[in-house]
Amino acid sequence: MCGDLSQYDWKNQFPYENIDVSTSGGTRFVECKDGNLYTVESTNGENNLVKIKPDFTIEKAPIHASYEPSSFGAYREATFCGTSDGTFYYIAGGKIYRATFDNPAPTEALTTYTKDGYGFYGAGIRVNPQTNELLAMYLTSEYNKNLIVRFNATTGEKISEITYDGYYFPATFIFN
Repeated sequence: MCGDLSQYDWKNQFPYENIDVSTSGGTRFVECKDGNLYTVESTNGENNLVKIKPDFTIEKAPIHASYEPSSFGAYREATFCGTSDGTFYYIAGGKIYRATFDNPAPTEALTTYTKDGYGFYGAGIRVNPQTNELLAMYLTSEYNKNLIVRFNATTGEKISEITYDGYYFPATFIFN
């Protein structure tokens, strides 16, 4: 969207645009093959999937009201991720939803997996574009038991889970 930025410095500043997108927590952007950026807006109980076009115009589509931008008060990463083909995942009401801009608030959750005593933590979820797996991170309220669950990102079927003890507080998943 920006092109070559090497021409800009403190004298020749980048011509930025302000856009009308607000959030009460962390945010994350997904760049899609359609040339648009996508993010989630969350303020005062109003939650939207936001399409940011190359000319910086925006479109908003409502998502589930129970979406919260961060699964943990001190950690401010969004519980939103997606793939370049325009498939998005987010956590709302303790469930993981698989959405598109045309269907931003599906009635059925991708998965309603729960494990007694565990809740989402940190970034909560991330999708691996190479394997089409969705990884979810959980933690107990005592913060000393961790759980990582792998799901099929299309069907929501659980592939595996790993539990481990300790005060590790993993923040996010990185795929390369």
